[in-house]
Amino acid sequence: MTADLTEASGPDVFDPTAVADDAELFFASPTATLVARDPIAVSDTAPLAEAGRYGSALLARCAENLSAMDRACGGPLLVGAVPFASEAPARLVVARDIRRGPALVRSAAGAAPDIPRAVRVDLVPWPHRYRTGVERAVARMAGSDQYKVVLARAVDVITAEPASARDLVRGLLRGEPDATVFAVPVGTVRNADRRMLVGASPELVVRRGGRSVVSNPLAGSAPRSSDPVEDHRRAVELRRSTKDQREHRIVVDAVADALRPYCAAIEVPQQPSVIGTTTMWHLSTQVRGILADPLPNVLELAAALHPTPAVCGWPSDFARKLIAESESFDRQYYSGLTGWMNESGDGEWVLALRCAEVAATRLRLYAGAGLVAGSDSASELAETTAKFRTFLTAIGLDDAVTLDPSAPGVRR
Repeated sequence: MTADLTEASGPDVFDPTAVADDAELFFASPTATLVARDPIAVSDTAPLAEAGRYGSALLARCAENLSAMDRACGGPLLVGAVPFASEAPARLVVARDIRRGPALVRSAAGAAPDIPRAVRVDLVPWPHRYRTGVERAVARMAGSDQYKVVLARAVDVITAEPASARDLVRGLLRGEPDATVFAVPVGTVRNADRRMLVGASPELVVRRGGRSVVSNPLAGSAPRSSDPVEDHRRAVELRRSTKDQREHRIVVDAVADALRPYCAAIEVPQQPSVIGTTTMWHLSTQVRGILADPLPNVLELAAALHPTPAVCGWPSDFARKLIAESESFDRQYYSGLTGWMNESGDGEWVLALRCAEVAATRLRLYAGAGLVAGSDSASELAETTAKFRTFLTAIGLDDAVTLDPSAPGVRR
């Protein structure tokens, strides 16, 4: 059923974060909150290119079997996650128990979440290997101002006891007031392998409401400073950076080109704005359109966009090949998508960024940096470190987890 998040359960008000470990989707944007439970259909067989058609059919079949009361409450919702690799199967679930509400109050006040103690840190790859990969990629792009690739790295934090999605979500809600905080299972449905992807995404890939569509790509970043004067200087420097402006324009042009065939009208600002998270400044552009007939559903729009140059690069085939050659791990759902779609085809999907995959006592964190001709490997390494800090600071492990390869407890 569809219910309000403030609905009482006995004498207590329903706390959406309390069920994050068991939810098929916890999704708290700066404007609204959604929790989906009670799966009535699950699939991990359709890649993103087929997910729009497949998801609509799955929703329709499920809706036919719901009671009149369930239908009156809003019907079922398709939720899930899409991997970075577009050809890999998406994990899609139709849920019946849907709770919606306004944005959750986010405050750094109050008790910190109970996150288990970190006992070991593994760096994947070793920092000097990441820098070598960056330098090789930049050399491949030399002489072209239209090429871009995003190279990522990972950090495994091993904890003394299993971490819960509930506590991670609560930490991210405290630490990232302007992000979409999410928790979604990403294990294989058929094998009942329930791993959770938990994160605080700053980036909207696509939102459809009727004929309206919006995408908000971010590209071009700079770490923030605790000193207000230095922090302002970094924001101004980012806005003026030729390298970052070029990287950003590549992404915006690709997003607009992907949406244009579906739109009767489209609006693309000429200059980006600078937006801030707790730890990063980003260049941001909102691309808005009015959809033409026949209306594509939100997953069909996501398939046209994913992966954007914000997480892959440009040209896409060139960037994918370079990623495969350079990265020593499988991204899985990192830099993929998570979100929801209703029977009408409306919905919202965000990039899986500033996130960790949670499996028992291991948290695998991911972070990437966009490279263009002229990128500096030391700066890109520092950018990924700052992005790791977003997650670690929010959950209260920043002081306990060092990313210095020479520190005790840090392993290759």
